[in-house]
Amino acid sequence: MADDNIDALLHVLWAHPSGNIIENYIRAYNAIKDKYQKPVATWIYGPNNQAVRQLGFQLEDMGFPVFKDLEAAVKALGLAIQYAKTRLQG
Repeated sequence: MADDNIDALLHVLWAHPSGNIIENYIRAYNAIKDKYQKPVATWIYGPNNQAVRQLGFQLEDMGFPVFKDLEAAVKALGLAIQYAKTRLQG
């Protein structure tokens, strides 16, 4: 994210039913929270809807948008980048 050539981050996360990897995701998001002024969009999938929802709620509570499908996440990033470019052209 620190690279000037990176404009945004699309995260596709696997919510493992055991929940083991969820702690790692939370640590990773904590590491970038409030550190970069770049849009982040997340889509979470997995076989256990409860694990998907739980991780989504945790990330949203941290201020990260979580989308119900990958297409919506990609569209949101596209709109955020268009908006930023429009503001720069001002």
